[in-house]
Formats: sequence, structure tokens, C-alpha cells
Amino acid sequence: MMWLARKLRSLRRRQHAEPAVVANEDIAEQFQHAWLAAGERDADPELLPVQLARACVAVLPVAGAGICVLYDDFRVPLGASDDAASCAERLQFTTGQGPCLEAVRSGDTVLAGPDKIIGSWPEYGQELFSQTPYGAVISLPLAITAGAHGALDLFLTDLPMLSRVSLADATAVQSQIVEAFQLAGASTSAEASRSDDPEPAWLHSPSARDRTHVWIAMGMVITRYGLVAADALALLRAHAYGTGTTLDQLAEELISGQQELAELQP
Repeated sequence: MMWLARKLRSLRRRQHAEPAVVANEDIAEQFQHAWLAAGERDADPELLPVQLARACVAVLPVAGAGICVLYDDFRVPLGASDDAASCAERLQFTTGQGPCLEAVRSGDTVLAGPDKIIGSWPEYGQELFSQTPYGAVISLPLAITAGAHGALDLFLTDLPMLSRVSLADATAVQSQIVEAFQLAGASTSAEASRSDDPEPAWLHSPSARDRTHVWIAMGMVITRYGLVAADALALLRAHAYGTGTTLDQLAEELISGQQELAELQP
């Protein structure tokens, strides 16, 4: 992950050049440090969504975080900060409803306390309250790629926690997550962005598509078998290796339906 190394070097140069700034760094810088540190510990690019979710919990007063994507109207979880957040993300897929869907479709941030959750998504609310410690959710839309828009879900244990989360800070984190996906995608693309393009060229490159498909396939496995992201990725890799194919090809086959999820039974 050369892009990650370059970003770290840039941050360290700023620390040495401006030591006084670090003590008063804003939320965007705090978030960068948190997710880049996570990337140093685990440089696997397929686990980027997990690293980003954990960084959210590190810098925001929230109990959990998850990232999902809607790809051609198909919703899958990409990564979560821990097991409880992973469960909350899977429940939105299982019930076919939840705040992330509203955030993606409206393009607006959704704040949902217990009353709104039960009133708007009763099946999801019932499962969320019985299976997780969460009682409120903030969902922010994410433009992950041109064809895959998702949401950042911030999970809270109770209604009062909603007032303790700064929406300005959450929006800054939202922007950092989009930038992180763009940096990761740019590092896998052979095409360079042109300044006059309305959006980066990597969004349309085969490598960006393949990376997105791996994340989507991981989400399908997470939902089907109740695994955490790292175990879902390990299962995909083991099956790809055992069948003589690549991870990217396996992901493509799972999404297209050429490969049945049942054949990956752990």
C-alpha cells in the first residue's frame, strides 16, 4: 500500500514542521492518524472499510460504526468496528430496511432515535434493540465510486448520545472516508486523473471495479454466514486458492450469480 506509506510520511513531516498544531489538530487530522495507524498494523487493502470504521469509533463519541454500499440497488455491509456493529449492519441487509437506505437515497444525513427507528423501520428496530446494545443511529451518505454509493452508520447506545455527536465532526469524518476510498482506488489504477475531469478516472477503471467487487463479495459472505470481515476475506481467499481462481474473479462470479454462496460454506 504505497499510497498509505506516502500519506503517513506526509503527516509525519507536518508533525515535525509544526509541532504545535498536533496538540490542537482538528477532527479530520485525528481521523487520518487513526485510520493510517490501523493501516500500518494491517496493510491488507481489502480490510480498509474495517480500518475506517474503527477509526470512527476512535475519534467520535459513538459506540460503533459500520460502512455499507448499495451497488445497483443491492445493499451489502463492507466493514464494521466490532462484532456488535457488524451485527447491526447485517440486520439492515436481512430486514431490507434501515437508516442507511434512507441516507443513500435522500443524500442527506439521517438521525434516528428509538422512536424514529421503530416508526420508520419496525422490523429492523425490533432486531436491532434485541440483538445489539444500540438505541440510536446516525447515517451519512458516502459516494464510494461512481456506481457504488453507500453510507456510514454511527451506532449509539441511547438517545442522549445523539446530542453529544457533533454533526460537523461527523461530516468531516464522512469526507475523510470518501477520500480514503479514493486514495485506495487511485493506487490500484493505471490511469491518472485529469484536472478537468468531473470525477477521478480511477472510478471507471477495471481495477477500481474489481476492488469494489471484492468488498461486495465480502459483504455477501458476512451476511450469509455471520462472519466478521477478516474471516469473510479469509474464506473467499481459501476458496479462490482451492479452486484455482483469483479473488477478483471469485468476487465477480458471486455477484453475477455464476458462483453460489452455498458452495463457500465454512
